[in-house]
Amino acid sequence: MLGTLVGDSLGMPAEGMSREELKATFGWLDSLREGPLPAGEYTDDTEMAINLCESLLEVGSYDQKSVAERLAGQFTPWRGYSPHVYGIMARIRQGLAWELPGNSSFGADAASRVAALGVLYADDKIVAEHGASQAAITHTHPNGIAGSVAQAVAVSEATSLGLFESTVPKEELLKKILIPVSDVSVALCDALERMADIKPSLGREALASAIARVYSCDGGAVTTVPAALAAFLLTEDFESAVLTAVNCGGKTDVLGALAGALAGAFYGASAIPSRLTSELTNERRGKDHVIALGEKLGALTRERSGARLEPE
Repeated sequence: MLGTLVGDSLGMPAEGMSREELKATFGWLDSLREGPLPAGEYTDDTEMAINLCESLLEVGSYDQKSVAERLAGQFTPWRGYSPHVYGIMARIRQGLAWELPGNSSFGADAASRVAALGVLYADDKIVAEHGASQAAITHTHPNGIAGSVAQAVAVSEATSLGLFESTVPKEELLKKILIPVSDVSVALCDALERMADIKPSLGREALASAIARVYSCDGGAVTTVPAALAAFLLTEDFESAVLTAVNCGGKTDVLGALAGALAGAFYGASAIPSRLTSELTNERRGKDHVIALGEKLGALTRERSGARLEPE
């Protein structure tokens, strides 16, 4: 949860810039800056992630109706939501059937909010089904749904691996993601497989540029979710993963949220440098609230999983 907040806030000021524009403006973006929102503030991506997590904690498990109502009830328009979301949230608040409001969006926004679901179902294959279900509240396009499935499975695996392993087996993780994604979107499968075109031994700026050459990072699930996953898999610590993601350019807040969730799930909150958290917003539903949600989510996950997630 904290990784999502950090990555989103880091990427916020560069949202919409190409890799070249970002480099000309910030050099290497590695600190919280002012942008469309004040420095350290988060966008719709973290707000939605908070909403989903709060629903899981309230119900004790995943419930689509609860998530839909929480998304609509805590909707804050100024955080930068996509235009189609306004109508969806209004229809949910008006009491229309919560199964219907989804829009044929192929964006990565549904993926950027799914982190808590990946944690809670870290030991359960049903995470892919739940990832698709929560995406359908706002996204009915196969690519938008597949992006959420891919991120949910990736966070689930990163959470489990972080408890038992010191490194991420890249090829094994990709195979586990591709299996459920292949049932939803061939396009996303093809995009994930293009990760093989990126050399893992590049320096930080060269790696960001290489990812941006393979993926346009424009906010579409097919062009953005694999880019964030590459930033996580081709680096070796939280900071490198998130900074690589946001320096790719494009939909940098989404990239940061996605990579931050993955890196946070694997490396843990203690691996996040304090300089990246000290200036985060801490007003209502700010940093302390996000940390508390993460702690409660961890407790619920341990309760639900029993000994399955406990090291021997």
